[in-house]
Amino acid sequence: MAVKKHALSTLLFQLMILLSAFTQNLSPKLFETPQTSILQGNVSGFSDTLSNVKLSYKDLITNIRTEKLAIIKDGTFQLNFDQYNAQDVMLNIGALTIPLFAIPGTHINLNVNFERETQKVSFSGENATFHQTFLNTYFALDQYRKSIDSTNYYLKKLEPEAYKNYVQSNEKELGNFLNVYSQKHLIPKTIVEWFRTFITYNTANNLIAPFCFTQKQFKITTTYWDFFDRYPISNEHAISCSNYRQYLEYYFIYLNNFKKLFLENISLYGKDWSAYYQNSLQVIDKNEKGLVRDILTANLITNFMQDDLQSFAPLQKEIIGTLKTTEFQKLISKKYHQITTSLNNTSKTTKIIIHDYRKDTTSTDIMETLLGRYQNKVIYVANWATWCGPCKAEMPLIKSLFEQYSQKDIAFVFLCNADNFESSRAESFIFEKEITGEHYFMNIDQTIKMTENFRTKFLPRYMLIDRSGRIVDNDAPHPGSKELTGALNNLIK
Repeated sequence: MAVKKHALSTLLFQLMILLSAFTQNLSPKLFETPQTSILQGNVSGFSDTLSNVKLSYKDLITNIRTEKLAIIKDGTFQLNFDQYNAQDVMLNIGALTIPLFAIPGTHINLNVNFERETQKVSFSGENATFHQTFLNTYFALDQYRKSIDSTNYYLKKLEPEAYKNYVQSNEKELGNFLNVYSQKHLIPKTIVEWFRTFITYNTANNLIAPFCFTQKQFKITTTYWDFFDRYPISNEHAISCSNYRQYLEYYFIYLNNFKKLFLENISLYGKDWSAYYQNSLQVIDKNEKGLVRDILTANLITNFMQDDLQSFAPLQKEIIGTLKTTEFQKLISKKYHQITTSLNNTSKTTKIIIHDYRKDTTSTDIMETLLGRYQNKVIYVANWATWCGPCKAEMPLIKSLFEQYSQKDIAFVFLCNADNFESSRAESFIFEKEITGEHYFMNIDQTIKMTENFRTKFLPRYMLIDRSGRIVDNDAPHPGSKELTGALNNLIK
């Protein structure tokens, strides 16, 4: 008996050593070139309607929300995604959300069984123990947080200082829970410290967000802002945590609201965004330094490229040169090169056609236009917006459909909803990702009318129109689904 007990202890000790060694990679190391990570999964016990999985995360350098889709085929899927640094990501399979910690250049192998009441997710292969430990800790902490957290309720009921005290008391309770849980389950110190950072900046976001979005209702006094000392903006060791990156995003909004620059500059300078962005860069340069300054600056530069590439182009060397971190300069220069190359290579192609109605004052009826232009064709309409991450994640799947049905009488049409202000984001995305098909940029009136046709404000939304011009389905199946393929095949018979 003693021998068995000793063997078990030895095995447990070896597992803990392996786990601790892997968790050293939770460090904030940045790679000059992206490292491809691979996520593979086996899914069982799901309905036939479940065909896609979605991975979502925000890139540290660009702050662009990336969403990757994969189709479940024969119960398996694989997602490849590029990373510059270790970070937490979210995987969605149906209604199931799975938090993962992805380290650049590694494999994650998971198994999902929907027939299980509990422990639906398990891991196999290399580093399985680490991933299971991270997931279990995340779920346990999140469940406890939900049991004590009434932040949204108290935000409306309490004065700012009382609200701040409430939010910080929740932080303390979560910290105490993490201490007890980590001791009971022998969680390695590096994982525990990561979750401490997660709790810290979750609290910071709850404190800064009300100012960003409800300043008029949330009457803040000067002393409210002393929490910046407790939740530092500059924290290089926290960049692997999504809550910290969200805090930086809120902080940028805070700076711009505080300086009265945010939407005022957009309305003042219109489509020439160079003045707005140069002002914003000066605000960051004045208030921050080090890695945080470069993160916020890189985020801004990326937005500038997307919003107004024409104005950015003559300034690109000067603006990219303001980055102090060499890796950031290389990454942003590479991003600029990718965008301009894509535009040059695809702007002349006949496979991408753009109809721009954003300045149309006659309120052309887009439905009438579609029915007139694509007579005797089946029409698959995608309703999307530049701010909609899921929309942009699914559009490459429509590109695959375009190629699959290229010899059939099917028109694949993209309707881009009107933004509050005109920018180049739609063109930049379409050409960079080479989304083949016909694109319609709608104005406000057209967007409202099409919302009525789709009978919803939620995006993305899809529509199927038959050869006679009849709307067959204004909530059509999403691209990549078996239902859509079947519906298209039936309509083109």
